[in-house]
Amino acid sequence: GYQSGSSGTQSSGSGYQSGSSGYQSLSGGYSSSGGDFQSGEIGYFMGEHGYQTNESDYQNATILPAIVNTIGYEFIQNQITMTAEVLHKSESNFSGLEFGFLISPNMEMGASDPTVQKLLSKNEDNGLFSATYNSLDNQTLYFKAFVENSVGISYGRTLKISGSSETDPSKMNPNERAIDILNADSIGKAGGWFENSWFGSYKVYESGWIYHTIHEWLYLFADSENGIWAWSKQRGWVWSTKEVYPFLYQSDLSGWIYFMTKKDNVIYYYNFLSKSLEKSTP
Repeated sequence: GYQSGSSGTQSSGSGYQSGSSGYQSLSGGYSSSGGDFQSGEIGYFMGEHGYQTNESDYQNATILPAIVNTIGYEFIQNQITMTAEVLHKSESNFSGLEFGFLISPNMEMGASDPTVQKLLSKNEDNGLFSATYNSLDNQTLYFKAFVENSVGISYGRTLKISGSSETDPSKMNPNERAIDILNADSIGKAGGWFENSWFGSYKVYESGWIYHTIHEWLYLFADSENGIWAWSKQRGWVWSTKEVYPFLYQSDLSGWIYFMTKKDNVIYYYNFLSKSLEKSTP
């Protein structure tokens, strides 16, 4: 049976209790108070900021950083037109985002670098945006796209602008071409680091040197077919491309090796000539 009082009704078994602030079941039901309600073990909570389940901890108010890709550039008379696109956004439209580019004579473009210029842009077509910059003759520049929302700022890969519209990659020296090949598939990160889709993380230094998170110090030299020669103290000269890496051709062996993994600061390779596992310590 049940009992009725001034504040509502109450059952004696698995029923429910009702009061001025809502009602509550005694077993697997739910309680309600004000504008919110909560279920039992597998239910969810509803409040001002969305909802959250007990198991998956999902909350619909979560906003993630946007992802941006630096597409490229072209010369139009005396101006450089840079283009980029937003690949992912968590807002329902583009009104909450700030678009633009950073441009500088320096590749790293640090936050305290006074040579860095910030060029804002407007969204033009479904995430595509652009900006123009008045260039000087024979000026070498670097630029990268950025997009900022309420939780932070994200950057695209850094691209190099040659000093003239007549300059093309074939006129770069082999060091510059090697860096340019890597940068074409890379996204710029904080502190001057780049994340390459096939080669991993690296930081560029002067005169063709890079520091790689796995292979450490490498001196790069490009060939005429978009291949890259890299010299290291441990392996000497090795050659690879986007299509064949982590297979590496080692010059002094006149044969192929395969990069396997790095563990406890030891790099493991498989040597196809000796059919054996080799170790290198940077």
